Amino acid sequence: MQKEVATTVMDDIQKINASINDLLSTLDQQGKDEDIRALTQGALRTVMHVYEELMRPVIRQFPDLDPDAEFLSKK
Repeated sequence: MQKEVATTVMDDIQKINASINDLLSTLDQQGKDEDIRALTQGALRTVMHVYEELMRPVIRQFPDLDPDAEFLSKK
């Protein structure tokens, strides 16, 4: 059960990450305001921080869930 929940959370966070990266790309293409871009980059950093904090214990238990497991398990 825990592995299924972890997989779902990881998938959702990766979708959020991809959406934010798409937004950053769109902002770059449209030459949008740097303040908007900075806020978006901050949101991406926050998402990734939450991902690492929430998933680190799960990734240690199920290292096959994430290709970055080696990186996260060293922290």
